[in-house]
Amino acid sequence: MALKTCLKANILLILTVISAVMGVTIGLLFRQLHLSGDTILLISLPGDIVMRMLNMLILPLIVASMITGIANMNSKSSGKMGLFTMAYYISTTVIAICIGFALVFIIKPGLHDTLTSSGTQSEEFHAPSAVDMFLDLIRNLFPDNIVRAAIQSSHTVYVKEDFNNIKKESPDEYVLQNVTNSTFQVESDGRNITEDRKPTWTPKTVNRPGFNVLGMLLYCTVFGAVLGKLGPKGRVVFKFLVELNEITMCIVHLVMW
Repeated sequence: MALKTCLKANILLILTVISAVMGVTIGLLFRQLHLSGDTILLISLPGDIVMRMLNMLILPLIVASMITGIANMNSKSSGKMGLFTMAYYISTTVIAICIGFALVFIIKPGLHDTLTSSGTQSEEFHAPSAVDMFLDLIRNLFPDNIVRAAIQSSHTVYVKEDFNNIKKESPDEYVLQNVTNSTFQVESDGRNITEDRKPTWTPKTVNRPGFNVLGMLLYCTVFGAVLGKLGPKGRVVFKFLVELNEITMCIVHLVMW
């Protein structure tokens, strides 16, 4: 009876594990058939739909659960929980970055293609440094637009600039302009001076598609802490978010089934 009750209570987990094992097994068998790309796309369509539905539910689930969870605590507990959440996310992200750097140095992905090509790939791309990634974490921690944080996150990219033309604005001032070559001439005291300059890589912050989890966590933590301090004044918003959390969890359960 106890085993039957346990199986009934965890039937969804058991079916998920069985499905994963079946998927890996069937996938390895299908590799021997050398299926076409269109066939593989058709086979992967149901899984893509499931993942799209789960991704759709991430935003309401995080917002509702975080705010209601923090608002239910007292001010001291909510502050500790918020700090713990942020520290946990930042530490795991830093660990992931370190693992990524270690794997890049060990595996060196793309090195063979770069050596066999004309060598232009390394000249046309500049990878962000560890400092850039750390600064991106700080920027994403404080989003400038909470709506955009739900669909975009900040990243640092390097833009190649060739400064090889100088335009004289005043007797003692020259302004560099972007052109295609790497050699420019300037006139100084009636003499032509030819000078070569290497292109420079300039860091720029851009927004890329992707959920800014860190910024949303911080916003929801502060929102929940303030909502908890409002007391009766914030009961309407609190009840709405509680019901939103319940509805979202029910939809997640249906999607998993």
